[in-house]
Amino acid sequence: MKPRYKWLGIPTVLIGAVAATLSGPWLPDPPSPAALVQPRALQEDLDFLHARIASGVPTYGLFRPRRDLDALFASIRARLDRPMTPTEFWRVLTPAVIAVGDGHLSLSPSPATFVTAPHDRMLPLSVRFAGSRLIVRRNLSDANIPAGSEILSVNGLRPARVVAACAPYISRSPQIQSRLLEKVARQLSQQCGIATGMRPPYRVAYTTPGRSEARVATVDGVTEAEYGSRYQARFPSEKDEPPLELKLLPAQQSALLTIRTFQDSDGFDFKQALTQSFAEVRASGARSLIVDLRNNPGGPDSAGALLFGLLARKPFLYVERREMAAGFRPIIWNSSDRPLVLMELVIPKRRIAAGGYLLRDDIDRIQSPDPHAFTGPIYALIDGTSFSTAANVATLIKHERRGLLIGEEAGSGYAEDSGGTFDLTLPNTGLIAVLPVVRYRFQAGPENPPLRGALPDIAVPRAASDVTGDTDSILEAAMAASRRERHSRSTGWSWPAIPDQIQAMRSGP
Repeated sequence: MKPRYKWLGIPTVLIGAVAATLSGPWLPDPPSPAALVQPRALQEDLDFLHARIASGVPTYGLFRPRRDLDALFASIRARLDRPMTPTEFWRVLTPAVIAVGDGHLSLSPSPATFVTAPHDRMLPLSVRFAGSRLIVRRNLSDANIPAGSEILSVNGLRPARVVAACAPYISRSPQIQSRLLEKVARQLSQQCGIATGMRPPYRVAYTTPGRSEARVATVDGVTEAEYGSRYQARFPSEKDEPPLELKLLPAQQSALLTIRTFQDSDGFDFKQALTQSFAEVRASGARSLIVDLRNNPGGPDSAGALLFGLLARKPFLYVERREMAAGFRPIIWNSSDRPLVLMELVIPKRRIAAGGYLLRDDIDRIQSPDPHAFTGPIYALIDGTSFSTAANVATLIKHERRGLLIGEEAGSGYAEDSGGTFDLTLPNTGLIAVLPVVRYRFQAGPENPPLRGALPDIAVPRAASDVTGDTDSILEAAMAASRRERHSRSTGWSWPAIPDQIQAMRSGP
């Protein structure tokens, strides 16, 4: 922390910060998605956003040279020579934002866009990718499109064309394909619909499971509210899944710990739930532990360190270095997260010679394993939905040789990631930018490309039956690996196909 913050009168700081926090940045009501915004106002919004990204997002220039990014923003600015709707402006500007390459950085239309025709009419299908195949997970339309069907095209656009068209609008690290496919599938008829111009009625070409002949169905779009009500009515057994779930597997001499978020919420205390789960694992006598980090968007660093501390056999460094760019304050002070202005004043940090700040807090120091840590073999399940803190824990497991990663590539970078996001609303168009202000650098070696996500030690391609929930190939692969390891320990025979990581686990604490 700079001396001027230390010695400035505390009452003055508090009074000023509280006043700023309570007042917040003044913004006019966002325009209607159909309203035309004049070129000068569009340019003001672009300049406002570019200045804050270029000076305050610490990964600007990491994935692509700064001069190329600056040139891209300049070329887009030159195209703002006519009135545009906010949605048109989003289509023009977003590719420059995504080109930065930070998975936590995004630009979205105003929520009003998705409740205003034609963008309020969603495709009434829940879909996911299995490799390059787009598979129906749930059908919410009146058409006879069974779960497990393969989508050949929507309004004439084949899945590969949809992915290519949506890629410039999907926030992710540029080298991580698994994250791109997951987000395209989940945003197929919203952001991707705007990007591709795909609108209702939807003409869906598909094949049903086990059949090769193509069929065609035309389905109407539904509103987001209709989509939710139909889902609840047709699939009432699919209740909200708990944030953390433990299943003991006595026949496997193992336990399955599913962690769907690291965030606390009403009625859920992550630390308490995790500690209790590990106590139950110890009491059960489980010899191995499967940790499912799929469908996990992340959460606080402290929660990730807590989890790995319950897995670690030796002291570890959760994160090697955390940095903030010199221009992070305008992001915070113009964001909707005004209460964090007060926190910013007391976050331990110091200036660095290259510019910006180095954060130094408890999370940046050597961490000790929990006295009751689980020391048996670990199998971590990952895919493109394992993001942020979930992917960071996967990095630790792999780099520290603490277990096997099984599944698909994780959704955040192995050696480089970001966090500390703030929402900014562009004043003239109402577009919403999410900007990270902290750059994370993790200890990493040659075991994984630094800008890719954590790569699995056992890669498991997703099947159509995995999409529908009839099978779980990744979990099955983990259980098979656990059985092989248990057999190897009991017989003393060294399984030749088991990777080096299992040999490291076998050596024991």
